[in-house]
Formats: sequence, C-alpha cells, structure tokens
Amino acid sequence: MKNPVSLAIVGATGLIGDAVVNLLAAREFPIDQIYLLASAESAGTPIEFNEKSHRVRDLAGFDFSQVELAIFCAPAKVAAHYVPVAQAAGCTVIDHSDYFRLDDSVPLVIPEINPHLLETCRPGDLISCPDSATTQMLLAIYPIYQEVGIKRIDVTTCLAVSSIGKIGIEELSKQAIALLNLKKLQAKQFSQQIAFNLLPQDTEFADADLSRQESLFIKETQKILADPDISIAPWHIDAPVFFGHSQTLTIETKENISVEDASNLLAGMPGLVHDKQIDALIPTAVTHAASHEEVYLGRLRSLPEPLHGVGMWLVADNIRRGAAMGSVQIAEILVKGYL
Repeated sequence: MKNPVSLAIVGATGLIGDAVVNLLAAREFPIDQIYLLASAESAGTPIEFNEKSHRVRDLAGFDFSQVELAIFCAPAKVAAHYVPVAQAAGCTVIDHSDYFRLDDSVPLVIPEINPHLLETCRPGDLISCPDSATTQMLLAIYPIYQEVGIKRIDVTTCLAVSSIGKIGIEELSKQAIALLNLKKLQAKQFSQQIAFNLLPQDTEFADADLSRQESLFIKETQKILADPDISIAPWHIDAPVFFGHSQTLTIETKENISVEDASNLLAGMPGLVHDKQIDALIPTAVTHAASHEEVYLGRLRSLPEPLHGVGMWLVADNIRRGAAMGSVQIAEILVKGYL
C-alpha cells in the first residue's frame, strides 16, 4: 500500500461505523490521521482505535479538505447533504446509504465482483455500497452466473433487526423482556410485534406490490451484474434476530448445472464459505455468521426437473460482512492504486 492516508468515518457511533472502525484496525489499514464524525448529540463520545482514544467530532462543522477519503455510514438524508460537501472539498467518498446507489454516474461496487469500476476513480469521486442483503446473495450466485447464466432468482431474506440500526436492537430487546415478564409491549420501529414473530415488509411500497427494500434489491442486483433482464422475485421479512441475515435462494440457470459443479465453482469464491462440516450442521446467522466477515452457504441442492439450477441457504452478518467489510475492501483498493 502507499503512504498512510487521512480518513473520516461519518456515522462513527452507529453499528456500521463501529464495525468499519474495528475492521480498519484489524486489517491494519494505513492511516495517517482519522476523524470520527457524528451528530452534535454524539460529539465528544470516546471511541477506541489502534489502542488510542479518539473523541467523536460534530459532522456539521467538519472541514473535509483535511482528509483524502471519507466512509459514510449514515442515513440517506445525511449522505444527501454531506456527500456533495465532501466531494467539493476534493475528498473521495465511499457511501453506505441508498441515496446514490441507483445513480447511473455512481459505481455500485462489491469488491469481489466488480472492482474494475474503481480503476477510473479519482480524488473527489463517489463510490456506493449495495445493501447487505444484495451483497450476501451476489457473493453466492456470481460464480454460477458467470458459468451458466441465470434466468430467474426467487429469494426470501429474513432480515436481522440491526438492519435498521441500534433502534431495531433496542426494540427487539425491550419486547422480548416485556413478553417474558408478562407485560404489555410497544411496537414503534416495526409495524407489529417483532419479538418471537416474523413480519413480511408491509410499509413503503414501491411498485408492483414490492416493498421499497425489495424493489431496491432487484435494481441493485441488475445494476451490479449489468443485466437488466435477469428476473428476481424477492421477499423481505423482518425477523427477531439481532445480527445476521438468512436467505433461501432458488436459482434457475440458462444451462444445466449439477450440484457438484456448482459446489466446485462456489469453493473458489472469495468471501464465501461452503464447508461440508459446517453444512452438516447447517450454518445459521447466530452460530456461524455473527461477528464474521464471510457469507456461509448450506443445503446446496438441485432443482426438480425440468428446471435447470440449484437452491441454497445463506447466512451472513449484515453489519460486519454485508456492510462494513465491503467499504473497507474498497478503501484498500483505492489506497493501493487510485488515490
């Protein structure tokens, strides 16, 4: 890597921001100076990084000309306002929000799949990261897509409550405690009780009876694969799990592929774990994925004739793998050759 860079983390006190900070330290990312930014309410909060305590600064007053790179781990409304400010100061931005993902001028990058999009990156450019559920699925289907093509994907994603941040974790915790103590519960962040329950997403419908997240999931997948014709039928379900999305996939391929051939292809995919010992236990979000940087695959099986394709079960930590890891990998690529 080149000389250390100056770096800002926007939303450093959130779940994704915290995971990014931890991964940067664990992977020994070359940092000259780090600035941890958040709202005025969080300013002054101490955060440990590389065995030193850093105080969180107020985002509103930060001068982005001080840094070469910024990783935004903040909501869309924050990104919409401050990303252009950072770019205008000559800062390269990696953004986790969904605000810029479908902008044709902004590359949507999963480092294991389309890192070539970073080759034209220059200071002041913007790179967007896809949703964690999109990343999880694409890491598992991409080798198959390249080898035999894909006609259609039917996918159900059980979303961990951490997908909406700390407020999701807090609501599930409070509801579980209330129920176990035979007390009334309140549903604020979710439309109904989330504790010991499953909630098919029923708010913010986009089009054709798809939730906003389901619609984004389709469009992000098509953009990353550069394939607007691939058919995707998603269901997003909020699940009473703190960390880790779980997915079932039925993948109809253009050409026939055996389970053995699919398994061999998937064995070579970076970031994906398909291990027979793990498969025998069936990987789960809690026992395998949580706090790890890999996507775990189990129950790989063939489709009934006359269909070509395979089905599979996937789990991954939505915060650490699905979100934070991608932005850190992008930052590493940028530092090596494009900043």
